[in-house]
Amino acid sequence: MKTYDKLSKIAFLKKYSFKFLFVAFIGIHIPLIGLILYLAFGGNEVLDPISVFIAVLIFTLAATGATLFILNKLLEPILFAKESLSEYIENKKTPQLPTYYTDEVGILLKEIQFSLQTLDELLEEKQDMIGLMSHDLKNPLAAVITYSELIPSADTEEKKKSLSEKIKNAAVVQRDIINSVLELLEREEIVITKEMMTEVQLDKLFDELKVHHSDSLKAKNLELNIDVNEVRIEAKEDLIKQVFSNLISNSIKFTPVGGKISVVANKTDSHTKIEVTDNGIGFPPNKSKAIFDRFTKEKRKGTQGENTTGLGLYLCSKIVTRHSGKIEASSSGEGQGSTFVVSMPN
Repeated sequence: MKTYDKLSKIAFLKKYSFKFLFVAFIGIHIPLIGLILYLAFGGNEVLDPISVFIAVLIFTLAATGATLFILNKLLEPILFAKESLSEYIENKKTPQLPTYYTDEVGILLKEIQFSLQTLDELLEEKQDMIGLMSHDLKNPLAAVITYSELIPSADTEEKKKSLSEKIKNAAVVQRDIINSVLELLEREEIVITKEMMTEVQLDKLFDELKVHHSDSLKAKNLELNIDVNEVRIEAKEDLIKQVFSNLISNSIKFTPVGGKISVVANKTDSHTKIEVTDNGIGFPPNKSKAIFDRFTKEKRKGTQGENTTGLGLYLCSKIVTRHSGKIEASSSGEGQGSTFVVSMPN
């Protein structure tokens, strides 16, 4: 692709069609230029028509060969794209097509590269979804069947009650997974327009969330401190409420009995930062980005065995990004607690 690359650097050849026309134009005029040079520097002798004809023929053949060679070279990026697609179809090998050219072929290469990468991501997500369904749904279902089969042989009411409780817990796990997957499918492609945004009072929002999570907080004797200083943000209220509900729920799961969770908001000239901090089990610092991945492998059980699907933080990231905001996580390591910072534009 050297010929295409060199021609792409010429300012007036930014369009792919211009490159073809330029090469063809030069090729057409080479015989004329050659004849002029031949006549100009061929000496003073009188040239006979046959000599002129032979000279023109030689220049024409040379120009035709050179033009066809260069035009064929200009087709290299298209042929490269074709070969890359064939390689992908046959071996599922994602190509590395150049994406920095700005003409029509450059745009085509860029779109092909983007499409194949997107397809790869979809295939990977499909496998993750299959893994989620086959493992996280299959195991609780197997537990329900096993406990159900044990109930008839239970000889005391206490054993029957224990088995019933286990069946209920397994069913709750299944329900949570199904709800998370449905929520993911519903929320992932959401588009937030300016008309959908309203002014959200954070003090009111977090008061509602404190009530919503009161049973979970009480069950683990957790302290939730809120200091948002009557800060307000522009957002789609139901979605941003879901973000902070997920973050608080996450802190509750991973904070041991008697622990503390705090929410602090600060407004600057350009952004509003809301921090959700806990003194829970934390995570390795190098996992601060991986925990936001879809179907992250970093999911683990809470301090009292609470199940997680690995989708909650991914949804938080998606929703915040749709608001043109940013979400980050940090921890000093295992057992050192964690901090989640949501930064929203003013």
